[in-house]
Amino acid sequence: MIFDVLKKCNNCKKLLPATAEYFYRNLKNKDGFQYTCIKCRKDYDIRNKERIKDRRIIYILENKDTIREQKKHYDKINREKIGKRKARYYVDNAPDINKRHAKYNLSKKEQCLDHYGHKCVWPECEITQSEFLAFDHINGGGGKHRKEMGGNKIVSWIIKNDFPDSIQLLCHNHNRLKEKIRKKENTSNKQHDIVMRRHYVKLRSEIFTHYGLKCACCPENNLDVLEIDHIGGDGAEWRLSTGVHSGQATYQWLKKKGFPSGFRTLCANCNQSSGSHDICWHERQ
Repeated sequence: MIFDVLKKCNNCKKLLPATAEYFYRNLKNKDGFQYTCIKCRKDYDIRNKERIKDRRIIYILENKDTIREQKKHYDKINREKIGKRKARYYVDNAPDINKRHAKYNLSKKEQCLDHYGHKCVWPECEITQSEFLAFDHINGGGGKHRKEMGGNKIVSWIIKNDFPDSIQLLCHNHNRLKEKIRKKENTSNKQHDIVMRRHYVKLRSEIFTHYGLKCACCPENNLDVLEIDHIGGDGAEWRLSTGVHSGQATYQWLKKKGFPSGFRTLCANCNQSSGSHDICWHERQ
């Protein structure tokens, strides 16, 4: 191949084609390329790696405001291009990104668990496994607080608020049991509410008599902490397809459909663990 324009490298003195294959671009120069060829540039960078790194750090520290303004300006005029590039990157690297996010979130959760003792505070409970532990609002109001935060962002909130004393650790079973006790203490004595409670207790009893009065994964048999689990982990899809979301609505649906297969009894601990890790902690041991 014959090149019309040749350019002399200032370092090795070789005549090379004036193209991006041999020279890095530099729009400040007349021909649009740097004075030294790519090979010489790479050799220089390797020989002076530490020096270049130190120089770059010093420049960044001395020009923080300028760099920030330049980035703002670039982001503003290239918003659409940056958006497309980010979207393409997320699509191409979704599995790796999800793994990194999960690892980061887990490390933050462990930081919070360590601060609060990494153990359920319920009397005589010895549970310390991370996936069985939940952050409990000591004075109640956890559900309302999560709604105000726009989802389950409790770990970020704890760190941001410097690990408040209003939080404690409970395993999911005892967190559920604490909520049951709170509701019993605030029950209404109206006739209608009494009838509805009796109906709910009877319905739960029928459901768990059929699917099991004990957790299918561990020895837990306290009815107050037992839940219905979707075998295969397709609970979210099932709720979308049926429009059934609450626990009571689930029990009514199961009874109406004649207690279909594909469901089992799990305690709150095992249900949360299998939901987060596909397989419960007990089954992985």
